[in-house]
Amino acid sequence: MIDINAPRNPKALGNIKMPGEPTAVSVIGDTSFVAVNTSESYKNPSGKVHAINLKSQKEINRCELWGQPDSTASSPDGSFISIAIVNERDEDLQNGRIPQMPARNLVMISIGDGSLVCGSMNWVNMTGLVSIGTEDPEPEFVDINDIGETVLTLQENNHIAVVDQDGKIISHFSAGTTDLEKIDALDERGALIFNGSQKTDFESLMVSNG
Repeated sequence: MIDINAPRNPKALGNIKMPGEPTAVSVIGDTSFVAVNTSESYKNPSGKVHAINLKSQKEINRCELWGQPDSTASSPDGSFISIAIVNERDEDLQNGRIPQMPARNLVMISIGDGSLVCGSMNWVNMTGLVSIGTEDPEPEFVDINDIGETVLTLQENNHIAVVDQDGKIISHFSAGTTDLEKIDALDERGALIFNGSQKTDFESLMVSNG
């Protein structure tokens, strides 16, 4: 934790040990909500979200996510958070291409008095929406707009979904494609030479993690 009340003079406030790999944090009032990856393997993903009091630096409570979390977002009114459950792919398996089970989803959790209301967890199924890896949606980044709609990118599926506060998918659409010219398309060489191109390949389309 870092004190940035004086942005030109940030001060360390200490560390909070988490039982795994923290992947994202969202703050509402005096509480930070920390998503933590506790996965044992690609096939058995797991994770938790922890509510931490920023003043005492003590845990308030936690919820089991039954999947590997990635990004988080908090609603503008502080009433809920959304978490993208990504269940990371094995990049060495079938050249990292999807599908790779288990499938991923979005989870929404209500916030009450600065703590997680675990019993309110709303799981939003994303399977069947996309044309690329339809049975294996891969949520990556999440944000919440001013009217409480969660916007979710399904990065490897090249898709975007919009979900209302009740967990209903109200819109979804392809992120589109483009052909690139005059780019450096080779990784393993020392020089940057911009003489390559990249055409859309719908048979193996993967969206970069960059």
